[in-house]
Amino acid sequence: MLLNHYTLQVLTILSFFYPEFEDYVKFLCTISGAGDVVQNTTGVACDSGLLTGQGSDLNLPSITIANLTANRIVPRKVLNIASASETYKVNIVEPKGVAITVDPIIFTIAPNSTQELSISINPTETSKSPRFGHLLLSGSNGHIAHVPVSIVNIMHTTMTSCRGKPINMIRQCSYTSLAQD
Repeated sequence: MLLNHYTLQVLTILSFFYPEFEDYVKFLCTISGAGDVVQNTTGVACDSGLLTGQGSDLNLPSITIANLTANRIVPRKVLNIASASETYKVNIVEPKGVAITVDPIIFTIAPNSTQELSISINPTETSKSPRFGHLLLSGSNGHIAHVPVSIVNIMHTTMTSCRGKPINMIRQCSYTSLAQD
């Protein structure tokens, strides 16, 4: 089978983000009540301590967060399957009401090597409807990876005191006590 340049470029992008077995198990373990099914199917216990995270941590070439209430770090791991090293620069188009940073923003990957990215996503305003943006990873050898980002950022205000006293895990503030102020 003869592969043309376009086909090779698509295959390269599809292999750029590669979820592994552990990534899928972590993702499944984020589903409430799925622990027994996951363990029976995969042989891996969700409560092993090694499998913590969020559904958005699945190493896919997209990021979706349905309820962003605070800063979230989303990990991604990229693989260079090309035969030459390549330097990538990340360009960010932020969804409205969301601040995104990527570390590192510029990186070089040797052939058959990986690079971990830490993507920080922080809500800056409240929205109940989805907002869209993307990351564009542009490589020095002409490869491009487009990572769509979709976020619903529902921020909650946090009460820090009640009737002049700081709130901690033990003392709660009721509507009755607020009405007395």
